[in-house]
Amino acid sequence: MMPERCPYLDPENRRSPHRKLLVSRRYLIIYTVQDDTVYIEYVIDGRQDYGWLI
Repeated sequence: MMPERCPYLDPENRRSPHRKLLVSRRYLIIYTVQDDTVYIEYVIDGRQDYGWLI
């Protein structure tokens, strides 16, 4: 997998290391990449408003 291919959580703030991945049109995974390691921070229901995370 290439974790850098997924978009940033907040596209206007590229200094933020958080990225997002939508899985099965339902789950939203928020993660960061450091060196060769991916750290998953949140797995949330993608149908809800996740603006409070930003």
